[in-house]
Amino acid sequence: LAGMDVARFNFSHGSHEEHKKKFDIVAKLRTKHRLAVATLLDTKGPEVRLGLFENGKAMLETGSYFTLTTRTVTGTASCASVSYAGLSNDLKPGDTILLDDGLIELTVEHIEEGDIHCQVINGGPISNRKGVNLPGVHLSIPYISEQDRADIAFGVECGFDFIAASFARTA
Repeated sequence: LAGMDVARFNFSHGSHEEHKKKFDIVAKLRTKHRLAVATLLDTKGPEVRLGLFENGKAMLETGSYFTLTTRTVTGTASCASVSYAGLSNDLKPGDTILLDDGLIELTVEHIEEGDIHCQVINGGPISNRKGVNLPGVHLSIPYISEQDRADIAFGVECGFDFIAASFARTA
């Protein structure tokens, strides 16, 4: 813990029991060694993810076309499912979609019946359950889920120093 200012607990993964064990370890070490190390609970927040791909992956070629769909399909180099059923209602032609932490960039060409037809601006390999980011797009998805509320209540009970809201839309 020497040199560390904050211990971040990512609530996108793990159970309350797992986080409590780690929290207790940090608390014990900071007391024992008189360290000023804060604890931060990072909520899961609203997220959109890709579905599953054939063989777990696909290659998106720059300049090709790729469709994101709210239907459940097995992903290929031309189409993949998204986890948020309302996504096609929140997008419009010209919007940018970033996949896998921005490694792949798409531009929305047109939308029809839950299918979001895009051109691949920056291609690359893509795989199961990668994140879908939508810069500048207001999503209709609830910002704080019931799980986030339960995680925050748990964090208050444990005594976390900070709570971070993942994927904040405005300050």
